[in-house]
Amino acid sequence: MRLKMNSEDVSQIETATLERNGNISFVTKEKKPKVVEVEVREGVQRIRIEIS
Repeated sequence: MRLKMNSEDVSQIETATLERNGNISFVTKEKKPKVVEVEVREGVQRIRIEIS
């Protein structure tokens, strides 16, 4: 996992499968986008930014 995903964090893995050829494949969990809300000066509404 460390070599294929460049991570040792198993909490990112949804499933791991041993393939017929002996390789192990990984399916990662879907990441929630990071949401940032920015307040702007008077007369302008709040801006919501989603970063995925």
